[in-house]
Amino acid sequence: MEILFFIVALTSPLLLRDWKHEATFDLTGAQTQVKNWKAGGEDIFSWQGQIKGLSQAPITIADVAMRYDLIYGQSTKDGQGLRKTSDEFHIELEVSCPIDWIANPYISVDARSQMTKRYNYTDTGRWAGTKIKFQSAWRPGYSTISTGMGRKLFGETLTVRTGAALRHTWEGSVRHIETTGIETVIRSKIPLSKYSVFTDEFCAFKGDGDFAIRNEAILRIQVARFITVNISYHIISDRKQSPDPQMRYASSIGIGYTL
Repeated sequence: MEILFFIVALTSPLLLRDWKHEATFDLTGAQTQVKNWKAGGEDIFSWQGQIKGLSQAPITIADVAMRYDLIYGQSTKDGQGLRKTSDEFHIELEVSCPIDWIANPYISVDARSQMTKRYNYTDTGRWAGTKIKFQSAWRPGYSTISTGMGRKLFGETLTVRTGAALRHTWEGSVRHIETTGIETVIRSKIPLSKYSVFTDEFCAFKGDGDFAIRNEAILRIQVARFITVNISYHIISDRKQSPDPQMRYASSIGIGYTL
């Protein structure tokens, strides 16, 4: 079922007309280099690129929305070599029927994974700097197919949906069916001014013995025509990935463009 939906997602730009696109492109970097600096310090270089977009098209009895998010970043410290700090690919296809009820029915399928290999590093001892492959590219991969009811509130500011869902995960070359459950997704997009916008995406999944939460909040400020400031906070609580909650905070300034 998910494969069918992704085929539709890839071919839908050719099949449907009147697509409306919105996307942001950001590239940020930072560098610090010291030599005989009495206050101390380390040579550091980091960069990160991100593409985040939404494409929408109406059809006869439904609205089609395709969301995609690609982020990748690396950093190096004191000549240790580049190590990735961010690596995520996410795509979602959602079809909803605007029948003007209190809530509208929808069906959605999404996939999420890392794009490159993941390594663990030894930073001390005789083998300092050695990298050991921990995970392969596109592994693990996660997908969720869900159907239920959703509604837009305050125009396009807030979107809420909840429904029955089936989660899959890929480890190695084996596909595992995780569990069925209930998925709730809440998205908000709040323009704070002409040059700044706050977005938040909250996702919760509750299944038999499985409870996972993912939340990502981003504040994007355009300080000049092609210069943006990004402040983001990402939290994941999923025991299938880690026994402890995962959190990532990032703030950056760099080149940005809005489509």
